[in-house]
Amino acid sequence: MKQLAALLVACCLSLCVSGAFGADAKKPDEKKKPVNQNCPVTGEKVDPTVQTVQYKGKTVGFCCPDCIKDFNKDTAKYGKVVDDELAKQKKEGKKDDKPKGEQPAAAVNKLCPVEHENAVDPTAPTTVYKGKTIGFCCDDCIKKFESNPDSFAANLK
Repeated sequence: MKQLAALLVACCLSLCVSGAFGADAKKPDEKKKPVNQNCPVTGEKVDPTVQTVQYKGKTVGFCCPDCIKDFNKDTAKYGKVVDDELAKQKKEGKKDDKPKGEQPAAAVNKLCPVEHENAVDPTAPTTVYKGKTIGFCCDDCIKKFESNPDSFAANLK
């Protein structure tokens, strides 16, 4: 009886040890970049270190792990938030689209009107203000500018 118990203990230890080494040998999958910029639950900026979830074949990011639980509890509600953000991104992306062969107008400013110590990023979206194309350093700045453009107009140089 003692020999059987010892054999069972040895088998269990063997399985645990081999399982642990097997887990170390497997490389984690490369994390896909989320399609959304804002957490569908709180609206805060997505934290790239937080786990993602697949929704309708898309990788959805969150601001914190607790939001994943809320998302999974009401996928229809929060999935619509993701779909709405993607539709808005698509619409904003088409805002400056020109017919093939035409380049979008160059921004009249060299520095971002919101974070005026940063240079304009030519790949960032632009907007039109009083008939002039305005460039920004990042996507967040265009949102801030469009919420109250007159407060940033003095920085357009």
